Amino acid sequence: MVNQNLNVLVTLKSAAAAAGLAQLGTGVSNLRQNFNKLGLAAGLVVGVLGAKVIQTAIAWESGFAGVKKTVDATAKEFAVLEKQFLALTKRLPVASADILKIGELAGQLGVKKKDIIAFTETIAKLAVTTNLTAESASLDFARFANILQYPIDEIDKLGSVLVDLGNNAATTESDILQAAKEMAGVGKIAGFSGQKILGIASAFSSVGIEAQVAGSSFQKAVLKIHEAAATGESSVAGFAAVAGLGAKEFRELWKTDAAEGFRLFVQGLGEQGDQAAITIGDLIGDDVRLKKAFLSVAAAGDLMTEQMAIAGIAFDENSALAEEASKRFETTESKLILL
Repeated sequence: MVNQNLNVLVTLKSAAAAAGLAQLGTGVSNLRQNFNKLGLAAGLVVGVLGAKVIQTAIAWESGFAGVKKTVDATAKEFAVLEKQFLALTKRLPVASADILKIGELAGQLGVKKKDIIAFTETIAKLAVTTNLTAESASLDFARFANILQYPIDEIDKLGSVLVDLGNNAATTESDILQAAKEMAGVGKIAGFSGQKILGIASAFSSVGIEAQVAGSSFQKAVLKIHEAAATGESSVAGFAAVAGLGAKEFRELWKTDAAEGFRLFVQGLGEQGDQAAITIGDLIGDDVRLKKAFLSVAAAGDLMTEQMAIAGIAFDENSALAEEASKRFETTESKLILL
C-alpha cells in the first residue's frame, strides 16, 4: 500500500507535490520504523500523509497563480521564482499558502522582482515572531519602506529593530509599526531614519498614545521645528531653549540630525514640569490630544532616549529578527509545519 500511494503521488506534475514527496519519503521511512515497533499499520498513516501532500500541491498551484497575477515576469523568471519560494517553505515553518500570499502582496505593493524573496522571508519571520499577521506585516512594512524610500533588500534590518523594540517596550510590534507609519511622511521630509522613527513610535506607544494621535502630534511638532529651523535662528530660538542649546547650535543640529534635535526637545519638556504644557501650547499648538501625547512621553523620563538607542543598536547588529525566529523554529509546532 505504501508503494502504491507513492506511485500515485509521483505522477503529480506540481512542483509543490515533488517537494512534498521529498519530505514525505523521509517521514514515511521514519514512521514505518516507529510504527512497526508499536505493531501498528503504517499504511494508514502514509495514506493520510499522501492526501495531505495532494491538498498542499493543489493549494500551492492556486497560491502561485496569485503571485503571477501581481508580478510582471516571463515564464522563465516565474520558474526561478517558484523554486525560490519552494526553498523558503523548506526553511520557514510558515504555511506555504501564507508564504505565497506575502509574495502576491509584494507584487501588488510594487516590490521589485529581485527583492520579492528577501521581502517574503522577512515578513514571514515577522509573522512568526510578532503579533503581526502576514498580511498586515506585508502591507504596513512595505508602505513604511516606500514612504522612506528604504531599499527593500535591506528591510530585514528594520525587522530586527521592530522585534527588539517589541521585546523591550510596554507595547506591541503592531502598535509600534502603526505609529511609525503615521510618522514616516514628515519624518522623511526632516531627515529622520527609519530606525529612529521606529524608536520614537515605540516611546509614544509605550505610554499609551494611540497610533493616529502619536502620528499627528509628531507631524505637527516636527513640521513646526523644521519650518522654524529653515526660517532662521530667531524663529527656532524657542525650541532651542527647551532643548538646552543655543539657537545657532540647535539649527545646525536639526540640519544634520533632526531626530537627535527632536529627542533633546522632548527631554527638555520633561525637565520643565508643570511649565511644559504652556510651552507646548506656545510652540506647537493647544490641541488637547497633542499636549497629552507630548506630556506623557516627556514625563516618562529617559524612555525616548532608551527606545531610540535600542533601535539604533538593533539596526546595526541586524540579529534580533533572526535570533527570535530561530527560537520559534525550534518548537515542536514549527517542526510539524515543516514536515
